[in-house]
Amino acid sequence: MNVLEIIPICEKNIIIFFNFTLLTSLKIKNKYFKFIIPIFNSLTLFISSLSLLYYSNYYINQDIIWSLDLGLGFIIYSYMIYIILNWKYTSCFEHTHIARWKNIISLIFYIFYLIYWFYFAIIMFLKNNEPFVHIQILNVFMSYSWYLFFSSISILYYFICIKLIQRHTSINLWLKYLKNNRPSIEYFYFTYNDHHKKIKIFSRYWNILIFLGILLLTSHIPIDIISVLNHNLHDILGLVIKTFSLGWYIYNICKLNDIDNEIVPYLLKHKIYDANQIVEIEKHILYRPLGLNFFGFKLNASFVLKIILIVANLIIPTMYALLSNKIIG
Repeated sequence: MNVLEIIPICEKNIIIFFNFTLLTSLKIKNKYFKFIIPIFNSLTLFISSLSLLYYSNYYINQDIIWSLDLGLGFIIYSYMIYIILNWKYTSCFEHTHIARWKNIISLIFYIFYLIYWFYFAIIMFLKNNEPFVHIQILNVFMSYSWYLFFSSISILYYFICIKLIQRHTSINLWLKYLKNNRPSIEYFYFTYNDHHKKIKIFSRYWNILIFLGILLLTSHIPIDIISVLNHNLHDILGLVIKTFSLGWYIYNICKLNDIDNEIVPYLLKHKIYDANQIVEIEKHILYRPLGLNFFGFKLNASFVLKIILIVANLIIPTMYALLSNKIIG
């Protein structure tokens, strides 16, 4: 059987989509030419992040925010060079098939981010439509920079969502195997430690990007809300995409991080191991989580619920008061 036949469609998509970031030249064997395009693109992102110094009227609004995004894009793109160069270790592919609908949702958000780049580029070209060569060259330069930014964050978003879903699916399949086959306690510890090792390897390379993804989306949403309330209606599309994509992103993180709390109840429910063994398993799980740990912080459903309550009870009334007093809007 061809190896590609057993690779899930989501992993095939990842391989294809990474090509759109223009990092594929890193696969060239010549150690000098392989870095020309990636380094050029990294420098492009860095220079475009300083556009306020040489093209101060490019953006309609949020010019400082957009410039900071490109600066962050420079950091992300540079780190992606490291990721691609060490793809054998950083890909963390497991070839675990996931539910089709989960792949489709993740894919839709990937496509929406690229559509948003195209939408953003059109708006910027229409705004800066002066018939001067240097203006149009700068427009093309900035549009290319934003293509690098959106093609990078969209594939990272898709990759991270797929990996989180695969990890959760793999653990669920393992639990079902335990229920159906009731293996020895030694087998349990061996396979549990293997799952723990896989999330540690994944976290080692991707934790910083996962954290930056949360930071980027959560910081943009309130800024976009204020922008829309101030009648910048062109920001509505970005607000919708960012809000729903953040929801799906956090949902997948929480699903994986909450699975530690589901293992012992599952083992007890199906009476797979005796009471003494369960006690030892609880101790083992406590120091070897199967979820993501953001430098000592764990994002789960309980934490998200607390944040929602804070937003509902504090931030929304504050926004209403600001609107009522015409401080914003």
